[in-house]
Amino acid sequence: MPVESKTELLFVHLGDGKASHLASNIKLIKTLLPDTKINCVLSENSNLSRKLPSEINNFTYKSTEKINALFDSKILDKKFRNGFWRYSLERLLAINMVHNLRPNTSQIHIESDVLLLPGFPISYFSKIEKISWLESSPNSDIASIVYFPTQNLTEKFTEHILSYIHDSSSPTDMSALNYLRKRYPTNYGLLPSSNDKFPKLAMLKSDLTSQKVPLDGVFDAASIGMWLTGIDPRNSYGFTKYFATDKLAHSKFFINPNSYPLSFVRGQGLYFMDGTKKLQIYNLHIHSKSKKLFSKNFYEEIEKLVKFSRKNRVRTRFKPQVFLQLIVNNFLNRTFLEFIYNSPLLSPLKYLRNYH
Repeated sequence: MPVESKTELLFVHLGDGKASHLASNIKLIKTLLPDTKINCVLSENSNLSRKLPSEINNFTYKSTEKINALFDSKILDKKFRNGFWRYSLERLLAINMVHNLRPNTSQIHIESDVLLLPGFPISYFSKIEKISWLESSPNSDIASIVYFPTQNLTEKFTEHILSYIHDSSSPTDMSALNYLRKRYPTNYGLLPSSNDKFPKLAMLKSDLTSQKVPLDGVFDAASIGMWLTGIDPRNSYGFTKYFATDKLAHSKFFINPNSYPLSFVRGQGLYFMDGTKKLQIYNLHIHSKSKKLFSKNFYEEIEKLVKFSRKNRVRTRFKPQVFLQLIVNNFLNRTFLEFIYNSPLLSPLKYLRNYH
């Protein structure tokens, strides 16, 4: 008889970034899914392992000379967030290491800033036969949640990722997933992020179908969490924007999080509401990295944000500590003048110059 596959969760955080929310998030998930094994992959130079719960499986990832040479041949901004573009793509290769060591399992990769909510349907994944993830925009898929059913499929996925990197001059993780899904439609699929009973949810129509396995809820790729819990202030000079519908639409996200009112019930979950109909949201991508949302009292912050969302207007909060860190980072990277030139402070002056 074949060995039954057990579903486990997998986090991968490469590089020496602090990611203070990672340990907090894993602790929350252990409370939500106490019987689910959690694996975590870190770089050999990372100090994060000391902050992680003792009951999780820790793995150390080390790049090979071949992988280093491959990335060195590509056009990547190595200064941006200490190698973000490389590590966000290389983590997809590190998944294979864990699956090789735990071959009789299926793995659900979760990004470190993805908050799982009450009602997260972990048993649903066992019905899926393809490696599956979420679509974000017409040319970008996202690794917020990626399901790997078997080790053999993960091995083939790794081969496809390496081939994509080899052939691309400026490879990224989001472009890689989008390319693989369209290039190999029989190998890769999508997790549900929209629902036919809530038609206004989809701002753009996807060119490919989602899973055939029905589900009475949706997974958040990015836009719902970005809308409700804020856009990363590191992208906006320390300003966190909430409920920025126009900004998300401009970025051509598939999902419109402002299409239906939200409701949150403690212990049950977060829902889109359409009269008496409700559609559950199983996770939120916390793009803002809010500490409050990765604390044991996260539900209080969600309740407050859901209440604010009903006013349907953009809210902005300035986080001076983030702005100061951006100044330090740009000074160290010798990009300070560029940072200041592109800042909102100079926008009026550049407008006047262009006007005249």
